[in-house]
Amino acid sequence: MTLDIIVHRVYFFFESGVIFYVFLINVIYFFLTAVAFFAMRKHHTPFSAVERSVLLESPLMPAVSLIVPAYNEAMSVQQSVAGMLCLRYSNYEVIVVNDGSKDATLPILIDKFALYRSARDTEGPLTTKPIRGVYESGEPIPLVVIDKVNGGKADAINAGLNVARSPLVMVVDCDSLIDRDALFNIVKPFLEDPERTIAVGGTVRSVNDCEVEHGMVRKISTSSSWLANFQAVEYLRAFLGGRVGFSLVNSLLIISGAAGMFRRDAVLEVGGFDELTVGEASVSP
Repeated sequence: MTLDIIVHRVYFFFESGVIFYVFLINVIYFFLTAVAFFAMRKHHTPFSAVERSVLLESPLMPAVSLIVPAYNEAMSVQQSVAGMLCLRYSNYEVIVVNDGSKDATLPILIDKFALYRSARDTEGPLTTKPIRGVYESGEPIPLVVIDKVNGGKADAINAGLNVARSPLVMVVDCDSLIDRDALFNIVKPFLEDPERTIAVGGTVRSVNDCEVEHGMVRKISTSSSWLANFQAVEYLRAFLGGRVGFSLVNSLLIISGAAGMFRRDAVLEVGGFDELTVGEASVSP
């Protein structure tokens, strides 16, 4: 057998393997997308305009603490936090954790949101890097800013968990833009089954060339870049198809770090977020 024949056969089997893998993965995701579509139609219970308005204004809705770890976010932190403070929900607070930023992240927050040094307690069950200060706003807005020594994203989230006062916490990336009704929609599973629901993930999409104003997406549009459009399709496949489908067959492995809500007591019970993983994950002590 000549070298040319060996190379040809190796290439043939490799090419066949790649084609089979692509075919198989697309069949799986097509099935998951179909399952997710019909399941969402079955379980989605729309509220009337009156019911939605009453629930959004009700002080009995579960309190939520948004934990927003920030490191060198001076370019976007003002717009992102301003958007988070405009969500349609009656009972929530925003906790920004400045994780030892080397740029003007903290001064911008202090200046733009009229922050003052607060005596709010930072002690909690989770061990974190030292806290340098806690700030609250002199204006009637639910904003708390923690300034701490750099320790990474998981450490920053743990610092936010120590300070949070709500039974539900939502971890959000500092550069994320949240839909105004996102809190209302993501809290719903906790209302329907409060004993068994521990975590709920949100759908994440890329903004790219969408029109953004005051921390809110005002107009959705496709990008002029083909690569960015492929990214948008991949996000839709992963979240609307994959994540929803996997959750329905009890096989959801992760909650996205960009937007996920958790029961605070459950996260504290397992020891908070692990600082040694590539991403951030809750682990048993």
